[in-house]
Amino acid sequence: MNSASGQRTTVHKYELGRSVIRREQRMALERIHRAVAQQWTNSMADYLPHGSVLEFEDIKLAPLPAAQIPDRPRAQAMMFAFGSHSVAGFLAMGGELASFLVMQRLGLKLPGASSDTPFTRIETAIAREIIRAMVARLANEYDAAGLGKLVNIRECESLADSLGYAPEENLALVSFHLSEHPQLRLMVGFGSGVTAALSANEPTHKEASGGRESIAGAVARLPIEVDLILGSWQVPLSELLKLRAGDRVVLPDGQEAWFAARGVRIGRAKLEVTGNRARVEIMESVR
Repeated sequence: MNSASGQRTTVHKYELGRSVIRREQRMALERIHRAVAQQWTNSMADYLPHGSVLEFEDIKLAPLPAAQIPDRPRAQAMMFAFGSHSVAGFLAMGGELASFLVMQRLGLKLPGASSDTPFTRIETAIAREIIRAMVARLANEYDAAGLGKLVNIRECESLADSLGYAPEENLALVSFHLSEHPQLRLMVGFGSGVTAALSANEPTHKEASGGRESIAGAVARLPIEVDLILGSWQVPLSELLKLRAGDRVVLPDGQEAWFAARGVRIGRAKLEVTGNRARVEIMESVR
């Protein structure tokens, strides 16, 4: 979309009913998982290549199929739950990274064989020891951040077979990679209930300015209903009273709609319907 000045305006698409992580919650998750990555790096300092670190990469909302870690059977995964809301989560390590860490632990060079070749019994034991240690450090950081203790920790062969997530459910997926080797990846994921766990543990800030900032923050977190208005028109009351079930109302021409909050228009939008799913494209804001 081009603005009147000729500059291209970024268009954002939002799916109705989609889980949302607020900006402050995203920042909290990023801070927690950067600390996790540092703890992982420190614990592996003895056998990681000199200068290599595990780095936080990104947080995104996506369904479980996007979280599948390839390179079975060397890929490693562990499930867990945490918080008063029993948020289900997992730590999954790609086969290439698992092979790399096992070979580094053994002081060997990574073989040229495909990571589709199963680990030996000794290599499997080392890989599982590594991922257990990583989950333990993840647990320490989550507990320190107030998210709660990790419980029900267990190993699994396949994320798809071990979780009760619906195929279309959006999960919070946190990705990491090994510096200088971006193809060596691992991922932490959890259900959207993590937002409730974060909200329950948000610190209360006492500001020197009489609490004005904390009040503004509380107001900003208040829920508000937003209406999507497809069209409006005037009609005599007598015609309105004649409407019956099954009558059809023809909407005004055009594909655009309005967002309104408590009767106040806050932006112009476009509704896209595909099958049984609806998306709203934000075209313009009146803020």
